[in-house]
Amino acid sequence: MTTTRGAALLCALVAAGCRREPTIVDINPPRPATAAPSSEVPVDRLLPGELPQGTAKAYGLVLPRGFAVIRRFDDSTAAEGTATRREVVSYLRRRIDAATVEETGSTTTMKSARVKGVPSGPALRVTVTDRGGIIEIALQDLTPPPVDKSLTEEERWRRAGLKPNGEVLDPTRAM
Repeated sequence: MTTTRGAALLCALVAAGCRREPTIVDINPPRPATAAPSSEVPVDRLLPGELPQGTAKAYGLVLPRGFAVIRRFDDSTAAEGTATRREVVSYLRRRIDAATVEETGSTTTMKSARVKGVPSGPALRVTVTDRGGIIEIALQDLTPPPVDKSLTEEERWRRAGLKPNGEVLDPTRAM
């Protein structure tokens, strides 16, 4: 009888435990109120159609991701990648201050441009060309070469192959 009594007691305890309301524990308590969200886009988020930064650089300008430098000379650099011309121009406008922007056909040209954040950087001409799905970004350094102060004006003309009046020194050697 002792076993029956113990079993009945155990059943009574289990039944009593089942009748209780379950305790709800909120594992995500409410956060304290913060200021209203700002209208600025967070730094780590891209807008639709916005290109992310890549790792390639030219004249201090970080090129869009997926763009690779295809030519690099002392006074010019060119890169290619896939995107729309509008996306690339929008990307560049956020990173370049340009005196003028011209759009003609499949080309956008930014003249007298300087890379933002590079105050001592060169004056550039930036051309974005759509070549049938492939976009080319061409950057040309417009900074004039330094003048050799040790030369006279006549010697500078001569080194350029010209006379001081602009005529060619040796017409058989075309420039």
